[in-house]
Amino acid sequence: MSGIFVLREQLQNLYAKHSIIVDKALQFILAFFTFFFINNNIGFVKAASSSMITFVLAVICTFLPLVFTVLFAAVLILVHMYGLSLGALAVVAVVFIIMFSFYFRFTSKRAIIVLLVPVAFFLKIPYVIPIALGLVASPVTIIPMVCGTVIYYMVNYLKSSASAISGMDNIVEELNMVTQQILANKEIWVNVIAFTLCVFVVYTLRRMSFDQARSAAVITGAVINIIVIVVGSVTFSVSVQYAWLLFGSVISVLLAFILELFVFSVDYSRSERLEYEDDDYYYYVKAIPKISVAAPEKTVKRINERQSSDDDDEAAERRPRGEGQRRKRSNSKNQNRPRVKKADGTAQIKRDERPEREATPDEILLKKSLEDELNL
Repeated sequence: MSGIFVLREQLQNLYAKHSIIVDKALQFILAFFTFFFINNNIGFVKAASSSMITFVLAVICTFLPLVFTVLFAAVLILVHMYGLSLGALAVVAVVFIIMFSFYFRFTSKRAIIVLLVPVAFFLKIPYVIPIALGLVASPVTIIPMVCGTVIYYMVNYLKSSASAISGMDNIVEELNMVTQQILANKEIWVNVIAFTLCVFVVYTLRRMSFDQARSAAVITGAVINIIVIVVGSVTFSVSVQYAWLLFGSVISVLLAFILELFVFSVDYSRSERLEYEDDDYYYYVKAIPKISVAAPEKTVKRINERQSSDDDDEAAERRPRGEGQRRKRSNSKNQNRPRVKKADGTAQIKRDERPEREATPDEILLKKSLEDELNL
């Protein structure tokens, strides 16, 4: 496990250094995938479903807040609905107005949830969304989750019923058909109920103080999803692919555990229960230390013995030729000089004693004049 925690620290440090680039890259990928999903499923207007339009919209949304990606996606859907029929356009516009009135009122900063839900459905792992929201968010995130679920099923229905809708004679029949199929789609409400219960259960369990509460919350949330969807499919005769249900639930649990590793990683073996009081209250606290492993820093130190000898040879080559000879002469002179033995037993080279130089007549006269003037 220590290797996993080291990898986590390295990824966190890497993200901290390049957070702006990573955020913008992920925002571009999410926007591009969203517009590609819309154009690939309901591309009734050919001019708006081209690859160039998808790329340009994704680039524009990369440099804007995520809420603009949601708005551009809604406008793109309405453009395609206009190409399909006026009845479909009216119904989808009303649905968007209702959803966005709740969305902008309560969770306008949770735009990424609305975008991630259709992507998760497309990848066959929609069950990871309610589990993840229960782990890291609050129950208010149910609103954008329900909006994303309704948008996904609405797009799927319009894709499969495009020929039937476009073949109707008047707009009233189109309105009735689209409204009944969207609002009376039992599969939508089964998933909405399952996801809502999953968020509440995971959120409640992960806030409890028993050990491994978050792991238990993840597994319980996945089981709640499976049970509610199976019971709903049997009760309301909803077609459900049970193989994909089990596969998606298992993948969702694994992804939720990875998310838990990055946002909440503690050592339950070192948990402590503390008790203290003040003038008004008694406090009972459970303290659980976080797992933190510092990423090792690699230092490389090169030691080359030959390099030092080579440097000495190069220094000797650069040395002037006469310098070595002068050093040899000085050493030979010092060796030939007589040595005097000190009191402590050490030998010292005796310096040459030279006779004093005789003073000149000028120096004698100068010295005498100075003595007469200074009375010395």
